[in-house]
Amino acid sequence: KQAGAKLVWTLHNRLPHDATPEEIEISGRMHRFVAEQFDLVFVLGEEARQEASKHFDLSKIRLVPHTSYQYVYGAPVPRNQARERLKLPADDFIFETLGTIRPYKGLELIVEAFRGLEGNNLRLLIAGGVKSPEYLEQLRQLTSSDERILIHGAEKRIPAEDMALWLGVPDAAVFGFKNILTSGSAILALSYGLPVIAPKSGDIPAMVIQQQTGFLYEQNNVSSLRAAMQEAAES
Repeated sequence: KQAGAKLVWTLHNRLPHDATPEEIEISGRMHRFVAEQFDLVFVLGEEARQEASKHFDLSKIRLVPHTSYQYVYGAPVPRNQARERLKLPADDFIFETLGTIRPYKGLELIVEAFRGLEGNNLRLLIAGGVKSPEYLEQLRQLTSSDERILIHGAEKRIPAEDMALWLGVPDAAVFGFKNILTSGSAILALSYGLPVIAPKSGDIPAMVIQQQTGFLYEQNNVSSLRAAMQEAAES
C-alpha cells in the first residue's frame, strides 16, 4: 500500500469456518483493521453486501456475482458411468455431500434427516477430505446402524481430476451448513446440473430456485431438511 498498490479483499464468510470464541474475537478485530486499510471489498451476493456494509464504507463495496464452475473440472461424467466406476447402485436415488468433511457443514443434521426417510432405494454419500479424524469417527458412529449411508473419507481432498466423476454420481446435492454466507460448493453443484438442497441462509436463496434448481429448508431444522430431501426424491 505504501508503494501505491490498491488493496482488495473478497468477503466470502461472516466468520472463519469452525471458529473458536477466540478466533471470532480475532476475526472481529481483523474486520475493523481491514475496514481501515483496504481500498475495495468484493462481495459475491446481496446478502454478503449487506453484511459487508456493517464493517466497511459503502463506497468501498463492489458486488461481483459468483461465477459458474461449469466445466472447471472437465465435462460431467455420465451418471451410469460414474456409479459403475465407484461401485455404487445404478438405480438408487443418491444424495451426496461433496467436499472437505468439517463440523460447520452440519453433516450430523443431514445424517439425522436422512435416517428418517423410508426407502431401501435411497442412499446418502458423504465424500471428501478429512481435517479431523475425531469428527470422521463421530460420523461413522452416527451412521453405523444405517447401511444406506456411505462415507468416503480421505486424508487429502478429492483430486481435481476426480471431481467430475464424483459430481456425476448423485441425483441431488445436499448441504447442512450451520452458518453460511456464500457457498462455492452449492454453485459448483448447480454448475454441474445437480438439484441443490440447502438452507435458507446467506445468498443461497438467491441461487436456488425452489422446485426448479433445488429445494430450500429452514436452517438447522431436521424436519425441514428431511421434508426437502423427501420432496427431491419424489420429484
